[in-house]
Amino acid sequence: MKENKKRVFYIPTIEEEDVKIPRIEDEPIKNEDPSSVFVSPILGRQKNQSPLPPGVEVRGNKGLRYESFRNQNDKRHQKNDFKKEYGTEYFEFNGIYTSEQAKEYLKTGVLRPIRKSEPEKEPAPIITNDEIIVFDEEHLDDQKNINEFFEEKRNVDTSPVYYYPNNVKDYYSSASEVTNHTPPIKDTPKPSPKPVVTKQRHGYTFPSLSLLESGKEDKIIDTDWLDEQAAIIDDTLRQFNIGGQVINYVKGPSVTQFQISLNAGVNVKEVNKIADNLKMNLSATEIRLQIPVPGKNYGGIEVPNKIRETVFLGDLIKNEEFLQSDDKLLVALGIDLGGQYVYSDIHKMPHGLIAGMTGSGKSVCINSVLISLLYKNTPEELRLILIDPKMVELAAYDEIPHLATPVITDTKMAAAALRWVVEEMENRFNTFKSYRVRDIKSYNELMMRERQTLMPRIVIIIDELADLMIVAASEVESNIQRITQKARAAGIHLIVATQRPSTDIIRGSIKNNIPVRIAFKVASAVDSVTILDHGGADKLLGLGDMLYSSGISEQRLQGAFVTDKEINRVTAYLRQSGTVNYLFTEEQLQKEVIAQETGGTFNDEMFEEVARYVVENNNASNNRLTQVFNMGFNRTNDMLNEMERVGIVSGTVRGKQREVLVTLEELEEILEKRQKEFS
Repeated sequence: MKENKKRVFYIPTIEEEDVKIPRIEDEPIKNEDPSSVFVSPILGRQKNQSPLPPGVEVRGNKGLRYESFRNQNDKRHQKNDFKKEYGTEYFEFNGIYTSEQAKEYLKTGVLRPIRKSEPEKEPAPIITNDEIIVFDEEHLDDQKNINEFFEEKRNVDTSPVYYYPNNVKDYYSSASEVTNHTPPIKDTPKPSPKPVVTKQRHGYTFPSLSLLESGKEDKIIDTDWLDEQAAIIDDTLRQFNIGGQVINYVKGPSVTQFQISLNAGVNVKEVNKIADNLKMNLSATEIRLQIPVPGKNYGGIEVPNKIRETVFLGDLIKNEEFLQSDDKLLVALGIDLGGQYVYSDIHKMPHGLIAGMTGSGKSVCINSVLISLLYKNTPEELRLILIDPKMVELAAYDEIPHLATPVITDTKMAAAALRWVVEEMENRFNTFKSYRVRDIKSYNELMMRERQTLMPRIVIIIDELADLMIVAASEVESNIQRITQKARAAGIHLIVATQRPSTDIIRGSIKNNIPVRIAFKVASAVDSVTILDHGGADKLLGLGDMLYSSGISEQRLQGAFVTDKEINRVTAYLRQSGTVNYLFTEEQLQKEVIAQETGGTFNDEMFEEVARYVVENNNASNNRLTQVFNMGFNRTNDMLNEMERVGIVSGTVRGKQREVLVTLEELEEILEKRQKEFS
């Protein structure tokens, strides 16, 4: 058996001479794919059994080692010829400099001397955006290893540079002794407040933001108390064998919502059954259960906070979201459980219902809505109709330039004002029809292009609906229904408030057309159902604690608080900056009331003649007047009722005739006054 010989690959050096190395028989080259055969830069594709360049027959003779690299023409010359002509047998190497030749040529050596760089000066401290920039020790160690490597090769001083502003260097000098240290967190200095800029539009100067008060920004969260409450809830669930636990809590201004996750197979109704036990164990005045929270896979238990926070209207008004909004009817409502400011656009409502018992925050909410509107609109853009049967709630807004009519306190005049609104709505629709536009927005855009007078939006606020329903229930209900059904496109919006949320006050025809509802604390769950169509408002805390239903979703808010001083400051400024220009006056409303009560007989052309006859003859008999003036009984009776209203005759008494109460001179004064009243 032929012994396998291991092939030895050997590269001799030039200095080796006469080295005898036994030749190795090469294995025959097999036929290979031409694309895979090695192509030599010297031999090309020549097939050669020897792996060595041609001409190197004796490995030890260095004189023949480079013969194979010669040009074919040069191979025909003798080495002595090259030596005579070029001074060396291998003239091809004449252009190559040795180290010794380079020293003679360059005079300064082969390599330039590398100077040791001077140590870098410590730069000035760099502080950007109040943040301190330092190098971590762990990264500095890696940097040192790299620098040491290059320092050996280049002999260059590359020590790392530290940036230590102020006295931070002393602090980090002992950083190696601290395990897992973190740089100290400095309190970011609060930016200086922006200067209050008073906004203007169309020559109208809006009230300054400085007229409103703001709350404190620093708020303390008692995490120990919150954790304690969460533990009580967990223990209560465990006592009643209800599988579940608190997984999170969200703290709001007045209440904290503890979110509980129930185990699989636990009926959510079991939690509602132990509501009183939870309330007792938590020592809470009221708790509200929302099991489950709509759209979530957990339930919510809302517990009153140990310390309630006041939400100031000034914070919401001064917020950029409110100031930068283009919605003219955007109003500030309050803050939700997550601490977010909540606003609502009346244009999108488009009508609202506010209800709650006395002291729940209903009137404060109305004031927040009004102040918000006054900070967003000029008198040319918005007109207000305020109905205040209690006479004191909205008195501060009297005589401001935004009013369409003086603040209405009489219930009969309030009903007449609603009739005016209905007529105005119909007139606006006729105007839209003539200009071929759909709503007030497109109409005003057309007027702006034509540089014509814009049509103002109208917001009606009724502070107490119950008083109106007692006086003229059918008429008020009918007018409110018409307004809520059609008035949005005409730019007319209605906000109704009441402290008696019963079905005889908030009737179905009224409630069905008012999608947005705000419920404050009420006395019973029945009242809550009347407002929201479900319970929950009876579990509120009062003092601004509200449930805000947008028609799509529902939120619990802490309403914004505004003081009487702030309201007076804003309204006093408005009275000084502009004059009133009512759309209709109180006298016009009185005429409308009289016309409604008398059926319009005051305009009878024979009224003065009949009145003089009654006084001259001291006879107010209906039958007598019918015979003398040849009039119908109903017409004569209407005239006598009008005489009773103005004080000419007395009222009717069973079995007795009306008495004449005035003389002819007094009658003339009454008739003159009456003519001025209806002229």
